[in-house]
Amino acid sequence: MKASIFTFVLCVFFYANLFSQVKLVAEPKAEYFDWFHNRSQTSHFYQNNSDLLVFRQNVPIRTAPSPDADVLTKLEMGQTVHNISFQDQAIPKDKLDGYNDIWLHVKGHLPKGQPFEGYVWGTHLARGWKTADITGDGQKELIMLGVSSLSRNSPKDINGELRIVKNGQLLEQKTLPGLCLFEECDNSTLLRILKNTPQHGQVIIEASTMTIGCWAAVEKTYLHWNGQEVELIYHGELISGKVYSQNPIQFSHPATEKTETCEYIGEDKYHNPKWRCRTVQSDETPTAVAVRE
Repeated sequence: MKASIFTFVLCVFFYANLFSQVKLVAEPKAEYFDWFHNRSQTSHFYQNNSDLLVFRQNVPIRTAPSPDADVLTKLEMGQTVHNISFQDQAIPKDKLDGYNDIWLHVKGHLPKGQPFEGYVWGTHLARGWKTADITGDGQKELIMLGVSSLSRNSPKDINGELRIVKNGQLLEQKTLPGLCLFEECDNSTLLRILKNTPQHGQVIIEASTMTIGCWAAVEKTYLHWNGQEVELIYHGELISGKVYSQNPIQFSHPATEKTETCEYIGEDKYHNPKWRCRTVQSDETPTAVAVRE
């Protein structure tokens, strides 16, 4: 698995012997790193025969790992393909739309059952995915996390994207500024769906990335599905404590006709979000705190 905890252990050993007075900033988070890795789907990109999901619509499958190769077929958003790992061979890399990423060798079946085998560009596949009934209609939606469909025109153009798919149709699409998900970022990703938090009936989505080397970084975002769209609640870096954006969420209780506003205040020992909530007037608007530099 990428960004293995083994790398972290080696770094701890190296620095402990070279600088006995130095304590790595990542060291207290070792348990969290293991917890994160156990839930990440990043390893699917490198394991043979693992399932991968198509993140965009009309994604081309090519005869060779090149944007100039012939197109064998095109796949629909949410379709499953199976990874054929390169084993001991070097994984082919390329730069398309400003993103440095890898080509994956995949196989699968078309809707009518015809088999195919070819190559797909890494940014066209989801980095994380879950199914959950977030709309409350008894049917599960597909929630996917991937690289933004926006072209990258400068080094600062780093965007992730969250997609919610229902019955094969795109229900919601949310750009996540600053969330780095393409191969060059060299990180693991985490997607979680948390229901009935901060109150019953609410749906919170966590979309986060983690990089581990001799230093570590965990970029965290929490989002709220308000029944119609996805709202960004929080974006920050876990280890440094730097906050990029924080926005209270507001929702109503139909039975009591009360309105509450809740803000994210951290995580509990199980790594679930904690909240500070209060009852407000129905016409009161929560104040967003945008602090990205």
